[in-house]
Amino acid sequence: MFNPKEAADDSRALNIVILFFVAVAVIFSIGLHFDSALKYWLLSKFGETATGTVVQISKPSTDPNEMRDLARKSPRNYLKNRQTWVTGDSLLIEFQPGSGAFEYVSFKRPPGSTVGQAGKAIDIIYLPLNPRIAHPRVHLADFALDAKIMMGSLIAAMITFWLLVEAFVSWIRFRKTMRHY
Repeated sequence: MFNPKEAADDSRALNIVILFFVAVAVIFSIGLHFDSALKYWLLSKFGETATGTVVQISKPSTDPNEMRDLARKSPRNYLKNRQTWVTGDSLLIEFQPGSGAFEYVSFKRPPGSTVGQAGKAIDIIYLPLNPRIAHPRVHLADFALDAKIMMGSLIAAMITFWLLVEAFVSWIRFRKTMRHY
């Protein structure tokens, strides 16, 4: 038999469940993009530029076992950009921050990129407070999409949290009111 009060209760509970799954998707998106977005924001706002030299270029391995090990070593990076992570060259770049000792930054060059020929100078943007946070200037724009996705995910997280709290409070209030009947 149809009971309108139970239907209303089910409807409110269904809204909470839907919002829960939206929250899981938003949290997954934040977890996937937070590091590159944070690096982009820090380096684009507070970064300084230094000239670096490519010290070493390592070709990617063609051995399937080594590829699997590389994927296991950093599953999030493998999931985000599989092509670059598995087939891109690894560059080791040496640079000297304004008043410090030489620092090294390791960078995965995307396939087809001509950045970083051995022995040639390359512009490195680094964070003065922690020079280990560094990236080649020409590839910093690769993180711009991650920063936009992260900003959208943060906005979606705030909206989802607000809607989830409102739905939960409404559901609790409805259940409390139903006890009187």
